[in-house]
Amino acid sequence: MKNEFKTPFDYLINYSNEKILQVLNQEEAETIAIVLCYMDSGRAAGIMQNLNPSIHANIIKNISLMDKTPSQTINNVEKEMEEKLSQSLYKLPNGNDLAIKILNKTASRNTKKILDELNEENSNVFEQIKTGVFVFENIVKLDDRHIQKVLREVDAMDLATALKTANTGIQDKIFINMPRRAAAMIREDMEYLGPVILKDVEEAQEKIIRIINDLESKGEIIIQKQGENIVIDGEISRNKVEHLTSLSDILDTSDSFIKKLISMLGVRFLASVFHEDEEKTEIYNTLYKNMGIFRKKSFKKYWNAKEPFFNNKEGKELILSMIRAERLINISKNKVIEYQLKA
Repeated sequence: MKNEFKTPFDYLINYSNEKILQVLNQEEAETIAIVLCYMDSGRAAGIMQNLNPSIHANIIKNISLMDKTPSQTINNVEKEMEEKLSQSLYKLPNGNDLAIKILNKTASRNTKKILDELNEENSNVFEQIKTGVFVFENIVKLDDRHIQKVLREVDAMDLATALKTANTGIQDKIFINMPRRAAAMIREDMEYLGPVILKDVEEAQEKIIRIINDLESKGEIIIQKQGENIVIDGEISRNKVEHLTSLSDILDTSDSFIKKLISMLGVRFLASVFHEDEEKTEIYNTLYKNMGIFRKKSFKKYWNAKEPFFNNKEGKELILSMIRAERLINISKNKVIEYQLKA
C-alpha cells in the first residue's frame, strides 16, 4: 500500500532562504516559530539570524512551546505560507504603473494619440493613467526650482523649437525661470527659426520630457501628480494635514505605517475604533491583510463583537493624531529633498 503520509511544510525545499525571509519578515513570532520548526535546524538558524533581532527571543519561546500548538493552527499556517510563497514567485506587476512607465518612454505625439483614444474607449482607465503620464504641457505643474534645474540640462535650440507651438502659459512659465538675457535670447531664436515642421517641434519636446523623467527617476526633481491627497507645498500641506478628520485617511497610508499601528495599538483597540466608520469594509480589508495569522483570528473576533471595548471618540482622535504625525514626517522628508536640490 502506498504511503500517503505528507510532511508539513515539505514545499519549503523548493524556495530559497531569501524568498522565505521576504514572507517571514511580515509575520509574527508565533507564525515564524511554526515554520522554522519544520526546517532543518541549520537552515532555520540561518533564516532566524536575518530576521529582526528584537523578536528572536519570542521566536525561541514559541518554538519551545510548540508541542502545545493545536494541529489546526499548524495546518492554517502551512496553507497560508504556501499561498504567500507562491504569490511571491508569480506576483504580477501593477498594471497602471506599468502602463504609465511605458507611455512615459513613448514618443510624445504617440502618447497623446493613445490617451485620446483611451479616453474615448474607456474613460475610467484613462482617468487612472493620465495623472501619471507626463506630457510637455504638464511642465507648468513643476515647481519653479525644478524647472530651473531642468532648463540647465536643456539645449537652447531644442528649447526654442519646443516652445514654437506652446501656449502663452507654458512660455511664460519657462521664461520667468530664466535669467532675462537668456529668456531674450530664446525669444530671438524662436523668431529666427521661422516656420517649423511639427515633427521637429514634437522631437524637441520629447527630448525635454526625457530629461524631466530622467531627473525624476534620479530623485533630483519631484513631479506633482494630480489627485494626490497631500501636496508637498510647505504650509499648505501642513494645514491640510492638521485638519484631517476622517479615519478613512488611513487608506492613503503605507503598509509599513499600518503594521506599526497594529503593533502599537493592538487588534482589539483597532477593531473597536474602526468598526463604526462608514468606510469600515475597506478599512477592515486593509488592516487584515497587514496582520499575521494569529492577529487575524483575534481581529475578526473583536470586529464582530456587538459592543465596542473602548471609547470610540478618544480612540479616533488618537489614531488621527498618529496619521497626522506620519504625514508631517513625510512632508518634512520631502522638504529636506527640496533643500538639497536648492543647494
